Amino acid sequence: SIVTPMYNHRKYIPRTVEAIVNQTYQNWEWIICDDCSKDGSYEYMLEVAKYEPRMKVLHNEVNQKIVITTQRCMDAAKGEYMYILDSDDYCAPEYLSRMASILDEDPNLAVAFSRCYTMDKEDGYWGAWPTKPNFKHSGVNEFWHQLLSYSMKGTTTLYRMNHAKEIGGWQAH
Repeated sequence: SIVTPMYNHRKYIPRTVEAIVNQTYQNWEWIICDDCSKDGSYEYMLEVAKYEPRMKVLHNEVNQKIVITTQRCMDAAKGEYMYILDSDDYCAPEYLSRMASILDEDPNLAVAFSRCYTMDKEDGYWGAWPTKPNFKHSGVNEFWHQLLSYSMKGTTTLYRMNHAKEIGGWQAH
């Protein structure tokens, strides 16, 4: 399951759509929740979803911010794995295939994650991030907190859904 909270990213969302529909791994569902965008993002995604049956587009009646919106997507997701992809992000065509194969190989793994590239608003390359997480605490709970927080970008991570739900999902952290 790909979960995407969306707010005012009409400029970037076509690239995000392209990244998902061109994945080499095709067994996915995509849950997008618009958080009251004012730039046509929601309407654009409704149009795209007409032609892509694996997409489900939700809409918040009032702005809920990213945590609640992400949790709403997660609650609607049915897949064994979860990939949180922000509406202004992009992933390589083989991303889902490579990450799923890591989790498929070892049922004891809860997450698989990779490095990412950061881009500016004009698609200029800044560099690779994160090079090494900076953890102040250790342990399983802190690890999950870091993965589900802004300090370690979750959009490079494929989660085993049952583990993410066991800890209360996105809202718990």
